[in-house]
Amino acid sequence: MNKEVILKMVEPYLINDKLTYDTFDKIFNMLSKREQYDACEMLAQLNIELVDEIPTIPAVQKINDFEILYDNNIFTDLKDDDKSHNA
Repeated sequence: MNKEVILKMVEPYLINDKLTYDTFDKIFNMLSKREQYDACEMLAQLNIELVDEIPTIPAVQKINDFEILYDNNIFTDLKDDDKSHNA
């Protein structure tokens, strides 16, 4: 078994370098117990922790609370004498 292959198999399911036991079982259920132990060992070497559950990520603020801040002056044409200051 190859570490790179193991990593590619679990990567889509990792959250903060953690993988649940249930997910591990779903991914590696076709392996023998010995091969599953080897996979666990490789995950540990890759600093990937097997856990019972991963706490949910706090909800991101609603998009309605988002405000874009910009200078309205960038949307107006400069007067001829103002243009000379930027040249």
